[in-house]
Amino acid sequence: MNQEGKMNKKILSKLLKTFAVATVSFMLLLPVPSSSSGIVDSLISRVSNKLLIKTSDNKNIFVNNFYSLPSATIIDEEKDVEIIAAQNYSIVFYAKDSSFNVALLGNNLIASRNEAETVLVKILGIAQVDTCRLTVSLGVPYFVSPDASGVNYNLSYCRNGVMLPHQTRPQILIPQ
Repeated sequence: MNQEGKMNKKILSKLLKTFAVATVSFMLLLPVPSSSSGIVDSLISRVSNKLLIKTSDNKNIFVNNFYSLPSATIIDEEKDVEIIAAQNYSIVFYAKDSSFNVALLGNNLIASRNEAETVLVKILGIAQVDTCRLTVSLGVPYFVSPDASGVNYNLSYCRNGVMLPHQTRPQILIPQ
C-alpha cells in the first residue's frame, strides 16, 4: 500500500471513530419520554449495563441495571420492579416517575434502615451523596409499627432525612 493509501485509511478510521463517539453521545443526551409505554426500554443504556434514572431535579444519573438482579421481580405492566425483598426491608422502583420506595419491615427500625440504605447504594452502584439526588421515600408500614407509620423518613444521610422514633444517634448529613 502506498503512502497516500495509508493516509486515506487513517483518515477514514478517525472519521469512523468520531462518528461512533458522536452517535453514542447523542443517544445519551436524548430525553427520557414522559409516557409510561416503553419507558424502561428507553431508560436502559446501551453502554455498560446501566440505567438512566431521572433525578428529583429532572436531571439524569446512570445507575446499575437492577432489573438484571436475581432478586428483582417485575410487578406490573408499567415495569415497576421489586428490586429486593429482604426480611427487614423491601426496595421497589416505580418506572413511571423514576422513584424508589423503601419499606422498613424489621423490629429494629434503625438497623433495618441502615441495612436498606447500605444495600440501596450498593445495588445502584453510585455514591451515597448521589442517592440524595434521587426520589426516594422511606417508610414504615402500619403493621410493623403504628407509631412510626405514615411518615416519609427519606434517606437518613440526606438533608431531608428524618430521624425514626426513639432514634438518639445524630444523623450524618451529606451536603447537597
